[in-house]
Amino acid sequence: MPYTFSQAVWNAKAVSDTVELQSEFERCAVTVIEITTVAFSGTIDIQGKAHELSAYANVPYIRQDQASIQTPSVTQVVPAIDTGVYRYVVLGYWRRLQIVMTRTVGTITCGVAGSSNAKVFPYLVTQLIAGVATIGNVGLLTALGADAVGVKETAISQETGATGIVGWLSSAKGFLKSIRDYIGITTIAAAVAGGVGSVNAKLRLMTTQLASLVTGIVLAAGSAIIGRVLPPVTVETPFTGNGNLVVGTSKLEPGAAFKLTGIELTIDTAPTSGTQNLVITKDDGSGTAYYDNVIQLIDLVANNVTSLKIRPDEVFKATDVITAAWTNTDSRNYGLIFKHQLM
Repeated sequence: MPYTFSQAVWNAKAVSDTVELQSEFERCAVTVIEITTVAFSGTIDIQGKAHELSAYANVPYIRQDQASIQTPSVTQVVPAIDTGVYRYVVLGYWRRLQIVMTRTVGTITCGVAGSSNAKVFPYLVTQLIAGVATIGNVGLLTALGADAVGVKETAISQETGATGIVGWLSSAKGFLKSIRDYIGITTIAAAVAGGVGSVNAKLRLMTTQLASLVTGIVLAAGSAIIGRVLPPVTVETPFTGNGNLVVGTSKLEPGAAFKLTGIELTIDTAPTSGTQNLVITKDDGSGTAYYDNVIQLIDLVANNVTSLKIRPDEVFKATDVITAAWTNTDSRNYGLIFKHQLM
C-alpha cells in the first residue's frame, strides 16, 4: 500500500538544534525537506547513515524550489539572510536521517514529508529539453529514413544541435515508425520525389506540430529536474502543554501562500470550569483588523471536548497568520496541531 509520512521539525526556532528524523522515513522513496526562514542567518546540514553502526555524514540532495537546472550536492546549506522558503529532496536510501541547524540570528521553521510511491523526473528529461532545438520538416523526414525501422542518428544530431539527444531518439524508433505507417509511406523517396500532395501536407502538419511540442515545453518553477512531488506535502506544526494557548506564540506562520488543511486538538480530560472558548483566528497580513476573522469558536466545557478536528481547507496569503487562543483554567494536558500545504 502507498505510504506517506510527515514530521514537524522546528516552528520558529531561534536556537541551534539537531533533530534525528523519525524512523518512518526509511520507508519513503522520496523525502522532501521544507525550510522557511525569517531574517535567518546560519547553516543547515542534511545528514544520513546507511545502518545503525555508521556515523552521520552529509548526504546528497537536490534543491526543488528553483526554476533553473539544479544538480545534486552534499555541501552545507547556507540560506541567504532573508525571509524565504527552501525545499530539498534527499537522494538515495538512508536508514536514518538528521538535520543539523546552527543559528546566528533569526528564526527557522522546518517540516519533512516523505512518500513510498512518489517519483522524480529523470535527469535525461531536463537534458533533452535544455539542449533541444527545433526539429523541422527536413529533420523529421531524415529521421523517418529509408529503412523500415532505422533512425539516422547523425542527421538528428545535426538538426537539434545537441548530440546528447541522439541516444534518446534511437530508442524512439518504434514511435517514428508508427508515424510513417500512419501517413502511408515506406521510403523517403516515395514521400518527397513522388510529389503526393496529401502525404506531403500531412507530413508537414505533423512535423510542425512536433516541433511546436518539443520547443514549446516550459517546466513549472521548481521542477527543472525533479518535478513536483505528489501528493502535496502536508506540514504539521504542533503545540503541547498544560498552560494557556496564547495568540502570540500558538500560531501558524509559513511565510508563503498556503492552504490550511486541518486543525486538531486533543485534551487528556474534558475541561469543566466555567466557559473556556477555543478561538482559531486568521490574522490578515494586510495589517487591517477589519479583515481578521474567526475560523472556529467553540466552548470546550459546554461541548465536553477531548478530541476536535477542524477541516478549513482554505487558501491564505503569504502574510496571513493563523492563531489559537484558549484560557486553560483547569490546566489540562493538550496537543494542538496545525496542518498546511504550501501553494
